[in-house]
Amino acid sequence: MPSKISELKSRKKKYLNEHPKFAVFREYAISILMMGVSAFLFSLSFKLFQSPKVTGALPLVSGGTAGISRSIVVIAKMITGKEDVYLIYSISYAILNLPIVILAFRYISFRFGLFTCINVIATSLITNFVNLDFLN
Repeated sequence: MPSKISELKSRKKKYLNEHPKFAVFREYAISILMMGVSAFLFSLSFKLFQSPKVTGALPLVSGGTAGISRSIVVIAKMITGKEDVYLIYSISYAILNLPIVILAFRYISFRFGLFTCINVIATSLITNFVNLDFLN
């Protein structure tokens, strides 16, 4: 009896590891999970990278589309005087990454473009929900 159970377990494990549809599903699930983690870490690092609230100090800005979006947030803060303008960051980050997503779909692959699009959307959304006001 124990040999039948172990044989069934090994057959099930072999089926799950070698079945093409399940392998693709597992690969996509792991990729999407990792994109969620990377979007959270990116959002967290974006919030941690900001300079403390010192009067007259200009905040730090990174490079790339995130840096351009951060510059837009800094300018919006200077113009409006409001502190909570992260929705502007999310929208500008998504809009600035739109050409990159289109290029990924067109020249690299559909899968890469899809994952890039998911990651940009996740990063834009999660940035609004990460709250680190207790650090300032």
